[in-house]
Amino acid sequence: MRYIILCLSFLFSLVFIYSCHDVVGVLGNDPDVVTIMCPDTEPGEIFRVNGVDYESVDNDLLRLRVSENSDMTTVCTSLVTDMSELFAGEIKRFYGSDPPVLNDFNEPIGNWDVSNVTNMSYMFYNSTFNQPIGKWDVSSVEDMSLMFSGSPFNQNINDWDVSSVTNMYKMFYHRIYMSTRYRDNGPFNKPIGDWDVSSVTNMKLMFSNTQFNQDISDWDVSSVTDMSEMFRKGSFNQPIGDWDVSSVTDMSQMFREVSFNQPIGGWDVSNVKNMRLMFFQSSFNQPIGDWDVSSVEDMFYMFAETPFNQPIGDWDVSSVKDMNLMFHRSSFNQPISDWDVGSVKNMYYMFFGTPFNQPIGDWDVSSVTNMESMFSNSQFNQPIGNWDVSSVTEMFGMFRKSQFNQPIGDWDVSSVTSMIGMFAETPFNQPIGNWDVSSVTNMMEMFFKSSFNQNISGWCVSNLIGTPTNFSTGSPLSDRNRPIWGTCPG
Repeated sequence: MRYIILCLSFLFSLVFIYSCHDVVGVLGNDPDVVTIMCPDTEPGEIFRVNGVDYESVDNDLLRLRVSENSDMTTVCTSLVTDMSELFAGEIKRFYGSDPPVLNDFNEPIGNWDVSNVTNMSYMFYNSTFNQPIGKWDVSSVEDMSLMFSGSPFNQNINDWDVSSVTNMYKMFYHRIYMSTRYRDNGPFNKPIGDWDVSSVTNMKLMFSNTQFNQDISDWDVSSVTDMSEMFRKGSFNQPIGDWDVSSVTDMSQMFREVSFNQPIGGWDVSNVKNMRLMFFQSSFNQPIGDWDVSSVEDMFYMFAETPFNQPIGDWDVSSVKDMNLMFHRSSFNQPISDWDVGSVKNMYYMFFGTPFNQPIGDWDVSSVTNMESMFSNSQFNQPIGNWDVSSVTEMFGMFRKSQFNQPIGDWDVSSVTSMIGMFAETPFNQPIGNWDVSSVTNMMEMFFKSSFNQNISGWCVSNLIGTPTNFSTGSPLSDRNRPIWGTCPG
């Protein structure tokens, strides 16, 4: 490495003043990359390196020069500490259907001295920037959130020292607008496996909607607390099973709509509280039965529309409150009879469209309020007659198009308000004449095309003035077994 120490002469107030500063041009291994350094200058000073005049700038002067569309290749940035939003295009806090207005900045600034910069958030956000900056000294930077988000940047930055960075939120995130040229994933896909990310706490949406698929198996992510949507709708499918994720609290949507299918069964997820949509529409089908999910409160859509079918019967789900759509349209059919679901409040569409047919009759569902379409379109046909469903208000389509035909005559359904299509297109034909349906306001298609023909003439249906639409159309239910609409017998 060679250093060029230069004495300066410049004109100030029509008087020649001669001064000598430590103005340095650092020549690295690449002869085309010269880092211009001017640590002891004043903002506005002009100096020459290799026949080129450079201006020393601080935070304010740099932004002024950017606003003036000045030549950014001839500024010396050694005094600059903040480059946030420097070349950002339109910053859209709320996304509509229209793509953002881009900043067309794309000048070669690989010679900048950024060694004192601490903030690079939004720096190239929604810009056209795609120039080599791999020689930058970013060792002081703490915030790189949204740095390249929405840009076509795809350059080698594997040698960067990011050891001080704590925030990589949406760093390479790419917003997709289907009706425009922005419909494809962001292009960034360069090796960054050598990065020291040990200080990073936020990786939310970091590679979402990008083509990134590089080896980052050696990353130290032990400080990260938020990995939500980290690879969402991206191309990532690399081994990361050795990651230390023990500090992570949020993994929601982490692998959503990704082809990811790597072993991560050894992960310590004991601090994770949110796993909603974690594998939604992914290719994931790996053993994770040893996970400690005792802190998880939300499993909404967790395995929905995946091939997942692994044993997880030993999971401690006692903290989970939401299991809505958890296995919706998945391949899941494993024993989970020992699960403690006592805290769960929502189970709507939980097993919808699955082959699930396992015994869960001992579940404590006393806190559940919504069982809408819970077993709809599934193979489920197990005894659940002992369930306490007294808190449930919604049984809309609960067993519709399923194989269910088990005795549930002792259920307390007094809180239920909707039984629309509850047994439609099922073989169900069990006695439920003692049910208290006095709170139900809609029974449309309740037994539509089912096998039901039991005596329910004693039902209290004072909330239903006339026969609900298609109440028993296509079923063998006889007239004498039907309720007397608008009445409450006895």
